[in-house]
Amino acid sequence: MNSKSSLFASHELAFPLVLGGVIWLAIILYWQHVGFSIFDRGDVYTYMDWSYHLNRHADACHMPGYPALLLVGRLVTLHLMPDTFVAQCLGLLTWVCGLFLARAVLARIASDTIRVGLMVFGLFPLLGVWSAADPVADLLAYAVALAALLFALENRFGAFACATGAGLMVHQAFYSFNAFLGAACVAKGMRWRYLLLCGVPFTAYYLFIAAQRGDINWIMSYHLDVILLPRDVGQFPVFDGLVGTVLQGGARYAVKAALVDLSFAVAIVLSIDCIRRRNWVLLSCCVPVVLAGILAPRSQAWVIFRLSKLLVFPACWWLNGHARLLRTLDRTPVYLTVALVLAISQFAWAHYDVIYTRPEIISLVR
Repeated sequence: MNSKSSLFASHELAFPLVLGGVIWLAIILYWQHVGFSIFDRGDVYTYMDWSYHLNRHADACHMPGYPALLLVGRLVTLHLMPDTFVAQCLGLLTWVCGLFLARAVLARIASDTIRVGLMVFGLFPLLGVWSAADPVADLLAYAVALAALLFALENRFGAFACATGAGLMVHQAFYSFNAFLGAACVAKGMRWRYLLLCGVPFTAYYLFIAAQRGDINWIMSYHLDVILLPRDVGQFPVFDGLVGTVLQGGARYAVKAALVDLSFAVAIVLSIDCIRRRNWVLLSCCVPVVLAGILAPRSQAWVIFRLSKLLVFPACWWLNGHARLLRTLDRTPVYLTVALVLAISQFAWAHYDVIYTRPEIISLVR
């Protein structure tokens, strides 16, 4: 077996793994110093509380896969560790799993870009390792999505169905990725029974909650009522997350608008490239960002940037065909500079997390 196709024999993983681990620990120590707890953020507390009551559905926009993982982590540690520390350790573990899977995917699609691609994916601007220190379902969703993507690339359709079935139980924002990747696999020759197998866990859980709530439309009604239908004066029926964020004004929203609009623009460019070159599997990585850019209201616009981490893979596939640019990015001074900038962005976002969530302790961090 070629060393570049091996999941574990990879020196390219060493640097981002070590750097990411150091950043994760430093962020946790910084938060402890200023008295910030990840439970100050509603989503983390919701997931952890849900892990104590898995038989009830906590929120129609969330799924039980991540709370189930938190429950397993608590059982493995024999309830001896604080819930926050269990969540953060699981966040780091899923981040590491995602990095190994990203390496395997890049080895299949663009082996020359592995070193650069792993750094950008693992230390994705703002959210890369920060998401392991302040963990919600995103990192688990990415790990499962990358497993499905890898199995699709390898035509291992039984394993793909299992990974996709698990993914449907983790994060609804990835459903467009799951659906389009499933369609791409059918186009590659996957039999329909595997596609049906993907939906078995979700269907069983959906019917269970529908019976429990007495509402057969419990997911869609939530999204229609909370995300799509309510529109304040000045909001747009489509592209509100892109345009509306720009119009909100202020430095904070200007930065946010730049990030989400750039993510959308890159997704469009990479989508066109994938369509032109008929790579439907990698197109599935672009679809969630494009759809989020069209449908997300300004209150949910950040999901566009959160999903743009998937764009690393079609971007690396494109970069693999541009040898001169790749050689420039792969030079050690450039590579280390990018790593430094990405590392700083994690700390900047951790600092912003404190100020935004706990404004009463701003004086401690100035």
